[in-house]
Amino acid sequence: MSNVFQNHTGRLANRKAARHAATACALGMCGAALFGAMALPCTLARASSVYPVTDAMTNKQARKVEFQKAIAWDRTDRLPYDHGYDDWYENLREEANRSYTGVSATDQREIACWGDSMTEGIGSSEASVKLDGDDLDVSFMGFPQVLQKLTGLKTYNFGVPAATSEEIALMQGGLGLGDLHEALRVFDAKLAYEGSQHPGDILILEIGSNGGWDNKYKRLANQYKAMIEHAGCDKYLIVGDTDDPGTSIGDLRQQAFEAGTGSGETAWEAALHKTFGDRFINMRVYLIEHGLEVAGLEETKADRDMASRGCVSEQLRADWTHLNSYGYYAQAMGIYERGLRLGYWLPEADDPLDVAAKLR
Repeated sequence: MSNVFQNHTGRLANRKAARHAATACALGMCGAALFGAMALPCTLARASSVYPVTDAMTNKQARKVEFQKAIAWDRTDRLPYDHGYDDWYENLREEANRSYTGVSATDQREIACWGDSMTEGIGSSEASVKLDGDDLDVSFMGFPQVLQKLTGLKTYNFGVPAATSEEIALMQGGLGLGDLHEALRVFDAKLAYEGSQHPGDILILEIGSNGGWDNKYKRLANQYKAMIEHAGCDKYLIVGDTDDPGTSIGDLRQQAFEAGTGSGETAWEAALHKTFGDRFINMRVYLIEHGLEVAGLEETKADRDMASRGCVSEQLRADWTHLNSYGYYAQAMGIYERGLRLGYWLPEADDPLDVAAKLR
């Protein structure tokens, strides 16, 4: 563990205890049942006040706001969120399983993935890919489940649809109620408790797509840092937003790229890249440049036209924002490759996986 994290170890425990105690008190929970299965005794703000539609939004941004309002409204009527899937996915996916058991005989570390619906895996679909010439069924898998298969490490999926960056950091423990700038709207008590029991030896973070940082890049970066410090690990990856430029409701300052711009960085991506260096993965660019190849899909003229405007192929998407299981598979491979480069995990001697010789 690096010195920067070792120096925090002594006082971190006291800060965690105080933060959790304050959160439990404010939410009306006793300390012994902190983040337990009881419903939260607080009235959450209605989604319309959290996700207002403004004239400055593009049509795609407005559609996303309406989608998020629908999800958030549902969550306020059944808290804590039970991690079940929305009705339109119930017939397609198994009952939610938040953890995926590791198979490594020598490495017992755990991966904790925190995020929103993109981490949870909304949009996952039937999909089959080729890995070293063999068929691999990745149907209805999000990237955490695929990552478990690639690394062999037990992996936890702490993704909560519609949650903002602040709400995710609160559930993870990096932020306390006193740190919030917006009304608390989504809080999954059971997930927060499970997350406290499995902080992760390796942290995968993908937050901010639903706002919660007021279009202030420094605030979002500080939320990431708080989560990393709370986990107490020095092995982490920051996964960039995969929305097409000009369509994000997380960063309303974005503008659509003009044709011919290609896969350059948005201001949001550039800010996170500057802050976190190689631990930041520009996932939108990765999916544009490598996603179809990784998933074994043939590039079309439409894909090339979209790539010229910095947009992800629709072959990797379930809708205007979420990925399908081909997209989530490619995302997991991008995370796996970066982790290999940084030495977070190594293929075992008998591991059949053989990723590209040139790590992307």
